[in-house]
Amino acid sequence: SIVRAAAFEHGSTAFGSGVTNMREDPTLDVIGSQRDSIDLVSGSYAYLRDVPAWFLPDLFNCSAVNVACGDSSGGTGMFVDGAYLFHQRMSGPPAIADPAEAGEWGPMVEIEGSFTASGAGNPFNGATHAYVTRIIEGGASFHLFVFYPTYTDDVHTSARSTWIGNDLLTIVPVDELESDPVTWDAFGEILYSRQNGSDTLRATTTSPLFPTSFIPYQILFVDSFAP
Repeated sequence: SIVRAAAFEHGSTAFGSGVTNMREDPTLDVIGSQRDSIDLVSGSYAYLRDVPAWFLPDLFNCSAVNVACGDSSGGTGMFVDGAYLFHQRMSGPPAIADPAEAGEWGPMVEIEGSFTASGAGNPFNGATHAYVTRIIEGGASFHLFVFYPTYTDDVHTSARSTWIGNDLLTIVPVDELESDPVTWDAFGEILYSRQNGSDTLRATTTSPLFPTSFIPYQILFVDSFAP
């Protein structure tokens, strides 16, 4: 995997603990514009109790062209208490077909007790927070959308994302969430196009989000030493 390969390069071993929560999605099930870039193949998430010192500079370096960082990502202090790492695989790499378009991808979660997005056809339906990587002609940006009954707020975040081929990794600091998520999903979407399109891991946008595990799947790191 991407994380295991990065760990190996830094003299560390990454291994999983617990039951995986991988969700697979049928191909060619996009609503609207049928594009590989927004057609989800699978998604999963893991809890990182400790974020190694090399992890953010290696995989989520804000100066890298494939990385998008939130507007509060100047340092790593928010990650000292751990993070959630979301992974989603698309049928193709991120792309937009027209300068006027925008592409959006990322995970969404529900935090118990918070307002949720609503509306049939809305990919965020049922979520309280969405961590969104947006690509327009001028480049990529990162956004945290928090939903309220009558509006959506684009708030400060220290979360980051990285594209590696068809794979999008999004890392969210635990300290940024009021509590652990109770449900989750992932999405891809094309906006402002002659033919918009979207896809979620859920069968439909009115289906409930997937429940999270009481004891989440964890990725642990152990330093390797030469004998």
